[in-house]
Amino acid sequence: MAITDETASSNPSGPLRDRTDLLLIGLLLVIGMAVRAWVIAQTEVAARDSIGYIRYSLAFETKPWQQVLRENHQHPGYPLSILAMSWPIRALCGGTTPEAMQLSAQLVTALSGALLAVPMYLLGRFLFNRRVGFWSALLFQVLPVSGQLLSDGVSEGLFLLLCTTAMLLAVRAVEGSRPWLFAACGLCSGLAYFTRPEGAVVVLATLIVLLVMQFVPARRRAWRQIVFCGSALVAGALATGGLHTLTIGGFSNKPSVKGIINGSPAATSAVFKQDAPDARVPRRAGLHALIWADTWRENTRPLLRSLWAVAREFCQALHYFCVVPLFLGFWWHKERLRRIPGVWVLAAICLIYLAVLCRLGVKTGYVSDRHVMVLVLLATYLTVAGFLDLPARLLARFQAARAGDVPPVPALRPRRYPGVLALAALLVVTGICLSETLQPLHGNRAGHHAAGRWLAEHVRPGDIVDDDHFWAHYYAGLVFEEGKPTTHGKPGKRFVVISRSPHRGKARARDEIERRLRNRGASLVFHWPADGPEDRAQVVVYLLRDRK
Repeated sequence: MAITDETASSNPSGPLRDRTDLLLIGLLLVIGMAVRAWVIAQTEVAARDSIGYIRYSLAFETKPWQQVLRENHQHPGYPLSILAMSWPIRALCGGTTPEAMQLSAQLVTALSGALLAVPMYLLGRFLFNRRVGFWSALLFQVLPVSGQLLSDGVSEGLFLLLCTTAMLLAVRAVEGSRPWLFAACGLCSGLAYFTRPEGAVVVLATLIVLLVMQFVPARRRAWRQIVFCGSALVAGALATGGLHTLTIGGFSNKPSVKGIINGSPAATSAVFKQDAPDARVPRRAGLHALIWADTWRENTRPLLRSLWAVAREFCQALHYFCVVPLFLGFWWHKERLRRIPGVWVLAAICLIYLAVLCRLGVKTGYVSDRHVMVLVLLATYLTVAGFLDLPARLLARFQAARAGDVPPVPALRPRRYPGVLALAALLVVTGICLSETLQPLHGNRAGHHAAGRWLAEHVRPGDIVDDDHFWAHYYAGLVFEEGKPTTHGKPGKRFVVISRSPHRGKARARDEIERRLRNRGASLVFHWPADGPEDRAQVVVYLLRDRK
C-alpha cells in the first residue's frame, strides 16, 4: 500500500482512461453534496460576513455596477454568484427575505464546495495516484473547519474551487510548453482573484517557477517559449480579473490588502458597511491590516507571534491528529516530489501565502482559519500519503526486527495487511471528523436568530435596531430596507440587541450598557431563552422610545 514511484500513476497527466476515475469522482460528488445539504439543513444562522455579501449582491440591482465595485471592500465574484442564485430562489420563496438570501449564499458555497472534489481528486492523482486523490478530496470535505466553511455563507467555497482548478492547470502547464494550458490557468486565476485577492498568488507563483526552471539544466527552455507561455498566463488572468482592477483603480479595495501594500493599517466593518447613515447598523471597528516594521529586531517577537498564530490555525484546521501523518508524508515523499516541477508551483504558493499571512498578523497576531484554507487543502495530500504509507512502513520495520530470530508470520500477508490498516485508519478519521462537521452550523447563535424573528414581527417603518452582532438586524429584514426613503412623520422606536457573555470582562461591559439603557427609561421587551428567567438570558432586546 506504500506510495512509491512504481505505485504512482504511470501517466498522471493523461486523460481519464477508465471508469474507475469517473466512479470515484461521482462518489465524491455524492458524499460532498450529502454533507453540504445536511449542514445547510442544520444551519442556525449563516456566518456574520454573509450579511455583508448579501448586502453587496443586492446593491447590483439598485446602483450602477461601477459604483458598487468602488464602494465595497470585497471582490465581486461571490456577491454576483449570490445574486444569480437568488433569482430562482427568490421566485420560489416568494420574494426577497432573509431566509431566501441566506439560502442563496449557502447554495453557492455548497455547490462550489462539492465541485471542489473534482480538481482536488485530479490534482492528487497527478501528484500521487487515484487513492491519494480520492481520500484527500474526501478528507477536505469532512474536516470540521473546512467542512463547515464549504457550507456557510462565505466566499471560501467558490474561491477554493477556482483556485484549486488554477493550481491543477498550473502544475500541468509547467510540465510542458502548451500555451493554452497557461492561458487556462490564467483565466481561472483571474476568476479566483475576482472572488478573493489571493487568487493572484497562483499567477505569481507560476511565473516565478517558469523563471527558476531556466536555471535547472534539465528543465531549461528557449526564452521565446518562456515569454510566450508567460504572456498567455498573464493575458488569461487579465481577461477575467482585469475589469475589476481597472474599475477600482488598483489591486484591491480591501483595507487589509491596502495596508500590506501601502504600509498603512486601515479599518473595515465586520459586515462590509462603508457608509449610509440610514443603514441602521452600528458602526464597528474592524480588523487592521498589519505590516512589518523597518528592522528585524523590532519585529522579532511580533513575527514569532504571527508564525504561531498561523501554525495554530493550520493545526486546528487539520484537526490536530492529522499533523503527524502530514510530516511523515512529507518526509517519505520529499525526494520524489521535488523532481516534479508542478510541485515547485505548489511550494511557491505555500511560501507566498505564509509570507503574506505573517505580514498580515505581525502586529496583532490575528489570523483566521479562513486564511489558511489553501495551505490546509494542499496539506491533505501529504497527510493522506502519510496515512497510506504508515502501516506498510511499520510492518516492514517489524518484520526486519524479527528477521534475525523468527521468520515473518505468513498470516500477516504483507500485501494486504497494510492496506486494510490504512483503509481502517482513514475511515476512522473520516468518521471522527464527520461527527463534528455535521453539527448545527453556528448553533450557539440561536438566540440572535430568535431575536431577529421577534423583531421582524414588531419593527415598523422608521424604527431602528442597534445590534452588536448584526444577526438580529438581518433576520428582522432591515438589511433590505437600507437606503430606502422613509415616509413616516414622527420618530420611530429604537431597539437595542445585546448579547450577554459569560466572560467576566465582557460581562461587565454588557452590564454597564444595560444599566445605562435602564437609566434612560429603556424596557426589556425580549429575552432568550424565552422560557427562562430574565437574569439568565443570553440575548436580550431593549426598547428605547426616544431617539437621542
